[in-house]
Parts: sequence; C-alpha cells; structure tokens
Amino acid sequence: MANAVLFLSGWLVDRLLFLKRFKTWIEGRLLNHQVTMWIHRLNFVVIALIWLHVHLIPRLGIVPGFRLTFDIYTVVTIILYCWRKLKVSRSYSTAIVKENISLGSSMQKLTLQFKAGKKNYRAGDFYFLAFKRVKGVSKEPHPFSVSSAPRNNPHEVSFMIHQLGDFTQQIIKVPVGAEVKLEGPFGLFDREVQNSEVPLILYGLGSGVAPLISLAQQYARAKQLHLIWSGPQVNNPAYQKILGELKKKGVRVDVQIHRFLATDLIRIISSNELKQGKVIIVGSASRILDVRRRLRKLGFSKDRLIDERLTL
Repeated sequence: MANAVLFLSGWLVDRLLFLKRFKTWIEGRLLNHQVTMWIHRLNFVVIALIWLHVHLIPRLGIVPGFRLTFDIYTVVTIILYCWRKLKVSRSYSTAIVKENISLGSSMQKLTLQFKAGKKNYRAGDFYFLAFKRVKGVSKEPHPFSVSSAPRNNPHEVSFMIHQLGDFTQQIIKVPVGAEVKLEGPFGLFDREVQNSEVPLILYGLGSGVAPLISLAQQYARAKQLHLIWSGPQVNNPAYQKILGELKKKGVRVDVQIHRFLATDLIRIISSNELKQGKVIIVGSASRILDVRRRLRKLGFSKDRLIDERLTL
C-alpha cells in the first residue's frame, strides 16, 4: 500500500513537499525505474494468492454462488486486461533514429523516421519509447511528448528531451540508425485545439513546453495562440530559434527563466483571454497545481483549465 501511495498515486505526492522529496530520494538511491516496474508486476502474484485464498477457506463455500461469482469476476478481469494489452500491442510502431544531437549541456533532440512510411500522429501527442538493442540504455519504455508538427513532415517525429533523470541522461548514447519501438501515439490536445474557437493559452512549465511547441507549430496562423513558458532552457539557442519562428507566424510568446507570478500573469494575459480563453498547462504536477490556483484567482473557471501532469 505504501508503494502504491508513493509511486502509483500522485494525489498526496503532488501536494505534500516532504513526500515528494522522500519519493525522489527513494528513486535515486533504492528503486530505479526497472525495480519499480517489477514491484508493480508482483500484482499478478497477489491476484493469484487472493484467488487461492478464497478457494481454501471452507466457510466461504457455504455461501451459495459466492465462489462462482468470484471466479466470474476474476476471469472477466483477466480477459479485459489481456484484451487491453492486445489492443496496446497493436498500437506499436517502429522507427529508426535519424538524428540525435546535443542542444546544450542538458538537452538532446531526438528525431525518428518511421519505418513503414507515413505514420499518423497528432500535434501534442506523446509516445512510450523503448530502445531494445542499445548498450547502456534501459530497455523499459518511457514516455516522451513530441515537439514536432506532423504538418511539417508526417514521416518523422522529433522529441526535445531534457536530461533530468537517469534514463534521459542515457539518450545521448543512442546512435543514429538504432531501432526504436514506439507505443502510441496518445493524447487529446490536438482535438482540443482543433475544435476550439476561443483564444488559447499554451502554458509550459520547464520540459512541459515540448507538446505545446508541437501544437503551436501545427496551428500557428490558424488559431489565436499565446505561448507562456517558464524554465531554465528558455535562453537555449535551439528554443530561441523556434520561438522566433512562432512569433513570425503570429503566435504571442512570453517566456522567462523564473516562474510567472500573479502580477506577471495580469500583465501578459489580455482581457479577452481572461474573459473567454482556455488554458492548456503542461509540467510537473506540483507546479501545475500552483499555476491552476493562480489562474483561478485571476478569474479562469475550472472548465477552461486543461492540464497534463508529467508524473509517473
């Protein structure tokens, strides 16, 4: 239960700083990603023991139909799980690393070319990437948001990867030509932007800017967009080039290294955006909760705030 509270549910960890620090400490010193995944897989053992436990208690056999009902629920659950895994397995695709370049001391740009020609992904989507035959790189799938726009090249997909953890620091070892397994794409941001007729604020926190850049590139000139971003990489030349191109295409851009205070938001958010605009926020869960509180105080209703929390 303690493992589930810390690693499976973000509700407490996102709101209590000492728990977040404790979780980070455990992940850094005791439980890497692979160990955590194997702990999760022990749920199969638990399910088997529960099923056996129920069938070994004599008094449960007295209740008419109890064991039969229990078995039916168990079988249905297993069937649904297998169906889900089969469905997910069909969403896999393969690609080849076309480019893996450093964009500074702590960021890599990874560009993949799909093997089977055109692959339909949408702006703002994310994939789980797995590098199966790369020495020194974990084989477990990890999620990354796309930073490219399919309108520019539907045969390729790019990721701006900030080297924040043990796995992301290994990305630099992936050679050009390596095969990558992609699970996905997943995401609903593209549909939200495509169907919107109101001003849209794309609010990025740190590395959460990647899918928002993808959306901005896809819908520049077609939608009324305002990109707000705070993070240590805002002055990176690669990002500055992208932001400059977005400005030329009519996207409002406000960026700074430090987080935006309430006074900053009042200054940069227009009255029209405040009155009817929607906000898409992407970043760490704790920072998103803070931004949501500030935007609510400014007058944004809950139904106009959409977020994606980068928490696993």
